[in-house]
Amino acid sequence: MIEIKRLTKKEEWKEAFPVMHELRTHIDEPTFLERIERCIKQESYTLFALYDHGAITALCGALPRVPLHQGEYV
Repeated sequence: MIEIKRLTKKEEWKEAFPVMHELRTHIDEPTFLERIERCIKQESYTLFALYDHGAITALCGALPRVPLHQGEYV
């Protein structure tokens, strides 16, 4: 079964780290956890995970913005 879920807890971010590390090989887990928490708290960043049969297989991050010329978008 495939499911998309918003990740909001540190335990979920830890579970997502191996997938993130495939792309961001220079970032270790403690650095990732510190940065993701800061991005979520300070910039309203949202991290989503695609679960396939209970395992995370993909991640997607979204960052809302409101530029003057364009208005609100993600």
